[in-house]
Amino acid sequence: MFKSLLFALALTTVVYTNSYSQTMNSDSLKMLAIKDAGKFKLEKERLEKFKKHRSDASSDYFKPTAAEASSSALLNDSTYVKTFRETAYKNTKKLNARGEHKRIGVLGYVAALAFVALAFIGFNQL
Repeated sequence: MFKSLLFALALTTVVYTNSYSQTMNSDSLKMLAIKDAGKFKLEKERLEKFKKHRSDASSDYFKPTAAEASSSALLNDSTYVKTFRETAYKNTKKLNARGEHKRIGVLGYVAALAFVALAFIGFNQL
């Protein structure tokens, strides 16, 4: 009884340790990919194509290169590449969205000024 309990405890410890180390390894790869993708920037011609077609994160536009990766060995790791592509895609979409939001804000501000000016002119005529 004691031997089987001891064996079960040892087996559980080994399985837990292995799964925990794999999770930590995966998490550290993801964090490294997010850090590396922060430096990613699309070239002008690819950015124009991206704006037209709004391709997804799995496209080759966001594939990491040896210059962007911390290590060239990471380019063969699927977790690293997938996280890098998703992060680079999200960062590129944010950059494009900022310009659109700015235009909407400026148009709203101009419309509000025009309304106030027309209201002021209208009140003076009364």
